[in-house]
Amino acid sequence: MSVAPAQLRVQGPRRRQNLTFGYGAPCGLNAPPQQEKKPLGFFRTVWQWLLAPGNQSSDHDDDIQKIDVAKLAKELNLAAEGKRLGEAGLPPPEATTLYGPESACVQRVEQARQGYVTWAQRRLNILSRDLGHSDVTSEVNRALQAHQEFEREASSVLNRHEGVLARLSEQARQKGRELQDFKARHRLTRDADYPDSTGRFKRIGFLGLLLLVEAGLNTKFFAEGLDLGLLGGAIEALTAAFFNVVIAFVLGWLVVRFVFHSSVAFKCLGVLGSACAVGVMVFVGLFISHYRGAVQSESARAWEVAGSALWDSPLALQGSAWGLFAVSITFAIFALLDGISFDDLHPHYGAYSRRARTAEDDHQDEMDAVREELEELKQEQLQALDRTLERAQSSIAVFESTIRDKHSAGNRLATLMADADNSLEALLQTFRAENELARNGVPRPAYFDTYPKLRELPLPNFDTTADEQSLAMQKALVRRLVEGAEQLRGNIQTAFNKQFDGESPLATHFPGKEAA
Repeated sequence: MSVAPAQLRVQGPRRRQNLTFGYGAPCGLNAPPQQEKKPLGFFRTVWQWLLAPGNQSSDHDDDIQKIDVAKLAKELNLAAEGKRLGEAGLPPPEATTLYGPESACVQRVEQARQGYVTWAQRRLNILSRDLGHSDVTSEVNRALQAHQEFEREASSVLNRHEGVLARLSEQARQKGRELQDFKARHRLTRDADYPDSTGRFKRIGFLGLLLLVEAGLNTKFFAEGLDLGLLGGAIEALTAAFFNVVIAFVLGWLVVRFVFHSSVAFKCLGVLGSACAVGVMVFVGLFISHYRGAVQSESARAWEVAGSALWDSPLALQGSAWGLFAVSITFAIFALLDGISFDDLHPHYGAYSRRARTAEDDHQDEMDAVREELEELKQEQLQALDRTLERAQSSIAVFESTIRDKHSAGNRLATLMADADNSLEALLQTFRAENELARNGVPRPAYFDTYPKLRELPLPNFDTTADEQSLAMQKALVRRLVEGAEQLRGNIQTAFNKQFDGESPLATHFPGKEAA
């Protein structure tokens, strides 16, 4: 039986079948008729597609394998095909091109080589990405300039607060000048002595206590002769005590303190005012005593009766009325002294001093807020420096390891490509050896002495020269950062002091005390 050479050189009536090999790429190859497989189902087709090179995402060398020559030779049935064709005298002696099984070998090897290149390109992309992620050049350079970055950010903070600080500073200076002018006019050299808010609250509380104690003592006096008894007496006593202690307190706070004025004229007015204050206190005490008598007489117009009695005979008091008068005068004196101590003895000195101090405190509070914000910014910079120191040293180790992986991947690719050439020769040799043995004296083709040249493929560049130079530069930068870490921390602290306390435009915003 003879077969036309043209029919044999063509790949024959073989069906294409998807055979996974090496990297996992589906390979459409011609196989012998006995290797025909049934069409794959839908889900198997999807699974095959997911395993295709373009859809795999594994990053490691274990996902790529060398060509298994024995397995592939068995799959392609090379020995049997070589023998069968050899017995038929094929390929003919004059043939110059590869025959069907040989072409299948080339296709399978080319597919494997393409899979190697695809894997290598993906691997190179991953390694390049990892090298980029672990490159600490820019981060270390920023850390080396941390104090300058702090200065820029601190300047931004100060600029943001500058308007408020300027306004508060001017207010503090103005109130300070007003205080100094007041002290100069009244020849005051001492600081103002007045109770703070807590002290004032205590004095007001003491005034309330005087009111309640006096009302309690006077309740019995007023209860005599009232239909409501002790309840009515308590109401009347509380009303009388209120007028007594409040009037005395106001006289001590606003009138008697003028006795301590630096001006002789105001001092004289203070003495006169004090005498008037005593008179008013006596008048209020006598009125309360007469009012108590009018209440006991069950007069419908007790206030008018008390006023008439005070005008006609102010000292005409009977029995317990003098006791009520003594209690009223005693508590009025305590209230007067409480009013005198409610502020600095020199009139208006306490008010001027409080206004100046409040303005200065407002400015200082704003400065404290700025200092706190700068302190937080400083701590952030110091913490960022520490994080960079820690990350940089570990990133250098990762970068160095990635270079080794890149070098290894390049060697792996070279080995795989060389192995593909050797595998093709072994596959072709398997077919040709069986073919020669079965030819029954028919000369073999001359092209059996040569091997086909595989396609030139663009190979990924795994050269690590630039990476190693970058590694050396990064190591130098990290070494410089480690050695200069303490100096950098000192520079940040110096920048902090310079921005807040140094020669900056905001230094003039502090309230001056040069006039003190």
